[in-house]
Amino acid sequence: MIAIAGGKGGCGKTTSTVGLARSTPEATIIIDADITLPNLSARAGAPQASSSTLTRSIDPDDTTTIIETPQSKSQLQSRLAQLETAQEMVYIDCPAGATPAAAIPLRFASAIIAITTPTTASITDTLKTITMATTLKAPCLGVMCVKTTEHDHSVADCFESPLLSVVPFDPAPLRSTQVHLAFKQAISNLYQYV
Repeated sequence: MIAIAGGKGGCGKTTSTVGLARSTPEATIIIDADITLPNLSARAGAPQASSSTLTRSIDPDDTTTIIETPQSKSQLQSRLAQLETAQEMVYIDCPAGATPAAAIPLRFASAIIAITTPTTASITDTLKTITMATTLKAPCLGVMCVKTTEHDHSVADCFESPLLSVVPFDPAPLRSTQVHLAFKQAISNLYQYV
């Protein structure tokens, strides 16, 4: 299981979770671990379902299974424990911050992909998230810099982990060809580094 994590709310974790899952060549499972502000199903365009239901994305060509957000911390822990034996690649959409709630998915993840925007505040919070994840035995596989018009990779100098991709800003990112190519590049780079 790979946690998609970052320090700031709104930094692109949920969009990145969906984009990475759809760019992964094999079947994937995604789960929203933010029990207070869940939005993974809406971002993926999937119909809302009960917390015990697995739903599929509305795109028939999509092999991503969406697990609805559990209603409590104990349900989330139980669901994540069940997913540890999944045959599919599992991506966890993590809540923002360095709180006890944010630590839950990091305890179950084998590693993280860190998401940041190119702002100083986002980079600083993402570094804190990477430190917390590493402490919880979930090393950082790489960093994605999102919502940027920057073409250089200078943000890479801020992190010890490799820069997997620079994802351009787009008001409709999951419909953008350029954003899709950036997610595919991240997956390609991830497979090289792992």
